[in-house]
Amino acid sequence: HLGSAGTPVSITWAGTDATSGVKNYTLQESVDGGAFSLVASPTTATATLFLKPGHTYRFEVQATDNAGNLSTVVAGSTFRLSLYQETSGTIAYSTGWTAQALSGASGGSVKYAAVAGKQATFTFTGTQVAWVSTINTDRGSATVSIDRGTAKTVNTNGTALHTAAVVYNKAVLSGTHTLLLKVLGTAGHPRVDVDAFLVIH
Repeated sequence: HLGSAGTPVSITWAGTDATSGVKNYTLQESVDGGAFSLVASPTTATATLFLKPGHTYRFEVQATDNAGNLSTVVAGSTFRLSLYQETSGTIAYSTGWTAQALSGASGGSVKYAAVAGKQATFTFTGTQVAWVSTINTDRGSATVSIDRGTAKTVNTNGTALHTAAVVYNKAVLSGTHTLLLKVLGTAGHPRVDVDAFLVIH
């Protein structure tokens, strides 16, 4: 979910200790080139953090083994998290999409279509992409494909309203890509929303 706290992003790394085993890790974060600060002390090599779009991030990690020894500090590469609203010029829509104000949506509005075959094409440059949509009892399914590859069916139907929901995410090779979203026209509840897209680059 994309909310005021940001969107959840999983940070992963690798660590082993052949003697006593890893006790825990110290994960520190730098935002927009600032000083590193402690954000997590997990016992496994992963942490989920809420990051806000429009900023650059860099993480560094240090391991402590069960004997109390510290590893060297290892820093990852810097990346940026960007948000593209449904009105962005990087999204091309077929005819048949309607703009609508929607409370709780990212930016306060969405575009939706409810006819099978309607398409939205998002062009982006990065290493990971996510589609932000609306889940509700009257929403349906769409297929999503990257660079005209194998399409995945994404179901946005649910038992209750969830706005600004991340319903699809995909890691890709660094470069420029095209995400194609195609409405399936689900019987009885065909509507699909485009709220926003998130990109890590």
